[in-house]
Amino acid sequence: MKKSLHKVQRFELGHEACERLLPLPMVIANEKKRVGRGGLSLVTPIVSQDGLKRIQDWALLLDDNDEIVANDLGVLVMVDRDFRARPLIGRILGRNIILSLVGMIHDPVLAEEFLALLGKRIAGIECDADSSPDVMFFLQSKMEIRPCHRSGKIFGVTRRCIFKAKVADKFGACRKECQHMKILAANAVLGKLFVLQENALILHSSPSNGIKRMKDT
Repeated sequence: MKKSLHKVQRFELGHEACERLLPLPMVIANEKKRVGRGGLSLVTPIVSQDGLKRIQDWALLLDDNDEIVANDLGVLVMVDRDFRARPLIGRILGRNIILSLVGMIHDPVLAEEFLALLGKRIAGIECDADSSPDVMFFLQSKMEIRPCHRSGKIFGVTRRCIFKAKVADKFGACRKECQHMKILAANAVLGKLFVLQENALILHSSPSNGIKRMKDT
């Protein structure tokens, strides 16, 4: 295992849909030792103030060879301002930024001013295959365009745990049920199959009828 890690340019760690599953500083420190010069990509979700504080605690563990994939504007700004690690716009936040740029693309000066507000050290942006070609053409001269390799396409995301039925359990004790179970849900109106995973609704590629639960193998 150690031998194969020397061939890896970057190691991804973290979760893009649930702050409860963010890695502890001790885990990050151990992974830094394992990957050596390879660098870490720490994926982060939309966060509460508590989640923002947890990410802030990573600052001294990371260097300029690492990056933080930010799906929360507050995380993006904080990392750009306070971290040695560089921020990368994640696909959830990136989708909203791309949609905003669609309305600005006819005015390049306005679009550039908008990007400048996001940060000065942004390494790049993750995008889905169906992102606006005009916006992609504009962005490619500003930052790295990185196709997202994670499974499925995010249809929606929430800070509420989808595995907890009661609103009162929104920020209750986490038992990490989502790490052992996925929910497949078919929507007859949209004709789509979705996977409920962590706090995200992910578009699935296979057709299905009805609703069923399945264990994640």
